[in-house]
Amino acid sequence: MKISGLLSQALLFGFGFQLTACVPAFLDKYKREEVRASQQKAAARPGKTADGTGAPAATPSAYSSFFSRTPKETVGITQIGDGVFRIPLSYDRTWDTIVDVLLRNYNLQIVDKSTGILTTEWDSFYLDGKVNRNKVSVRLKRAGSQSVDLTVHNNVETLSRIPDGVSEVWLPSDRVKPEIGRIIQNLAIASGQPKPTLAADMKPAVEAPKPAM
Repeated sequence: MKISGLLSQALLFGFGFQLTACVPAFLDKYKREEVRASQQKAAARPGKTADGTGAPAATPSAYSSFFSRTPKETVGITQIGDGVFRIPLSYDRTWDTIVDVLLRNYNLQIVDKSTGILTTEWDSFYLDGKVNRNKVSVRLKRAGSQSVDLTVHNNVETLSRIPDGVSEVWLPSDRVKPEIGRIIQNLAIASGQPKPTLAADMKPAVEAPKPAM
């Protein structure tokens, strides 16, 4: 009886010791679960990340939207009609620039900023073995706070002999558009605009100043 009693006590003591040893591990499991849950709640708060730094998490969509942005394309001088061009500048700057461009090759005759009218004097030059002269007329018209419509006319005449073989007269020439193209190209350069796209008949044969006498 004593032996069986001792065995019973030993078994109970061992079971109790085992139970006591298991309790801390059991409680520690719940402790870890509580910490993990609190971390997840903190990460779910606005402006917080899982590491608690407060920096917004980068997502693939954020990166793709950033790199998909393209710089705004620069809109330069645009031809909108026969001898009519849209200038993406203010009226004052367009006026000052076109005056500077024309003064390089012409003497100005009419200069009226209020009406936007500019005309040059007749200017003679030698081309293709003939004496020619031309006169440029310009009109500016506001198309917005930062936009101007510029109309350019170029009158060209060629000195030709009349049938009697003695007298010479100025006859109209159809070579009017290349000079308009040259003026517009110089206007773009002087105003810092990209090279304009011109109609084929307005492209200068040689991008150089107009030949002089």
